[in-house]
Amino acid sequence: LAARVAALAGDNAILAGDAILAGGSVAVDACCGVADEGFRRGAHELAFAVIRASLHKHGLENDKLCRRYSFLLDTVAKSRMSAKRKGPPKMLFLREMLSRVPEVLSGQLALLGGVDGVKAGECGVLMKERGVMVIGLSLLEWKLLL
Repeated sequence: LAARVAALAGDNAILAGDAILAGGSVAVDACCGVADEGFRRGAHELAFAVIRASLHKHGLENDKLCRRYSFLLDTVAKSRMSAKRKGPPKMLFLREMLSRVPEVLSGQLALLGGVDGVKAGECGVLMKERGVMVIGLSLLEWKLLL
C-alpha cells in the first residue's frame, strides 16, 4: 500500500496532466483505487488520509471523491463509537489520526494533496447518528459535510 501511495505522489504531475484532458477523473480514480485497497486491507484511517489529500487537491467538484470521503469518515467515526452509549459524544481528533500515518506516507500525501491535506484544520462537526464529534476539519471538508 505504501508503494501505491508513493507512486500516486510520484505520478502526480503525470496524473494532473491527464486529469486536465479527462476532466480530473484519471487522478481521482487513481486515488480512489489506492484508498479502496487500504479499506479492503482494514487500514481505514490510511484510506481516509489518502482520500482527504485527494479532496484537498481536486476540490468538491468530483462527486465520486466526495461520496468516498463521506463514507470513509463515517467508517472511521463508526469504529470510534461505543454501542448504545448515552451521554456526550466521543471526540475524534483528526490531528491524532493523521499523526498515526507513518512519516514517509505523510510526506507522500503532502506531495499529493498539499500541506492542507495532511494537517488538521480548525472546524468541527457533530455526527449525531454516530455520537461522534469530529474535530480538525478544514474549511473545505466542513463545507462538504454541511
